[in-house]
Amino acid sequence: MRFCLSLAFLLFAGLGASAQEPYAVLSDDNTTLTFYYDDNKASRNGMSVHSGSEWNGQKENITTVVFDASFADCTTLTSTAYWFYGCTSLTTITGISNLKTDNVTDMSYMFSDCSNLTSLDLSNFNTANVDYMGEMFYGCSGLKYLDVSRFVTENVREMDGMFAGCSSLTSLDVSKFNTADVTSMSSMFAGCSSLTSLDVSMFNTENVTDMNYMFGNCSSLITIYCNDAWSCTNSSSMFSGCNSLVGAISYDYNKTDATYANPTTGYFTAKPVPYAVLSDDNKTLTFYYDMNKASRGGMSVGPFGTYSSSGWNNQIDYITSVVFDESFANYNELTSTAYWFCYLWNLSTITGLNNLRTDNVSDMRCMFYQCSKLTSLDVSKFNTEKVTDMSEMFYRCNRLKTIYCNDAWNCAESNNMFYGCTSLVGAISYDTGKTDATYANPATGYFT
Repeated sequence: MRFCLSLAFLLFAGLGASAQEPYAVLSDDNTTLTFYYDDNKASRNGMSVHSGSEWNGQKENITTVVFDASFADCTTLTSTAYWFYGCTSLTTITGISNLKTDNVTDMSYMFSDCSNLTSLDLSNFNTANVDYMGEMFYGCSGLKYLDVSRFVTENVREMDGMFAGCSSLTSLDVSKFNTADVTSMSSMFAGCSSLTSLDVSMFNTENVTDMNYMFGNCSSLITIYCNDAWSCTNSSSMFSGCNSLVGAISYDYNKTDATYANPTTGYFTAKPVPYAVLSDDNKTLTFYYDMNKASRGGMSVGPFGTYSSSGWNNQIDYITSVVFDESFANYNELTSTAYWFCYLWNLSTITGLNNLRTDNVSDMRCMFYQCSKLTSLDVSKFNTEKVTDMSEMFYRCNRLKTIYCNDAWNCAESNNMFYGCTSLVGAISYDTGKTDATYANPATGYFT
């Protein structure tokens, strides 16, 4: 009998146990919205976070949003769309670093009409899987600072109205946005009346079908940096109200569609861009930094997520030589050289490597992966202070004998950095048990 009662108690307890889940709680005065991830949703009278509708009725009263430390354990979120839409009294967001967005695909309208927010720290956001960013910051008229420079946007399809109405922003760095999959940019910067310049030189607009009012009423905008000519059938009033705009021509209120989205007869201003060019025989890959990308048929230099995303991937069997033109020394905005020369097994010569500026590079993983015909490398000019990943950087460079470098490199992620570099000799000879960045130095490691 005692056994049966114990078993019944355990079963009852098991049935009554609650699983951890994400939820939000409004304070009694409806001014503070706190996000939790635990098993107390019922006792706290929590609301689902899968839609902002549950606190929608009190959105105008909310002044503070708090992400509890427990929320950092939630990695299952797939949408943050409409979360703070219309929270016009919101002034403070605390603990946003506890919001994990690794699997989020939809961020549309997330902060839309948060007109009293003056700043947002989104440095912790992982946007790699996001498809929708439409209206994300629409109407955030109080924002004076917004850093989206680290946003990964290669999967984003909609950017319409993304920054529309951000009238207090005086600068906005979208220079690294990958827009290859974007189909809509209508009103993207409309009403950003305090911006004086925008760099969209890396924008790929081949798939964009709507540019209506894209820069509408950007009244202080003087310069739009872009070397390419954009064409789009839906582009009415694209430059409407851009009274200060000057490119190849000065602003004319009668000329406001995509016909004038070019740097030769329109409102764009050309600027140097980094790119790579393959020789006609596909044997030489040359890196430039100038304004001749289009005329040379240049390819983007990344950042790349895999080796197959490089523009020269289809010719990896043919490339024997890499050249860094002197012009490339003027470019110091690179953030990644990952996978650049991955699988270039016939590459035997790299010229002008001292022209590659790595001051801001954080990712060098697989950079020379399986470059099995390289015998020496001079990386003595590399600045690796910001590099956080050197994993498999020289993986299976089995003919590599010498790496010239006077400095010691430190990197937390450097697994198999020198794996398979069996011919390598520096201060010590190669040892199969010593393959990480501990040995990236000229005193007790493999550098010469």
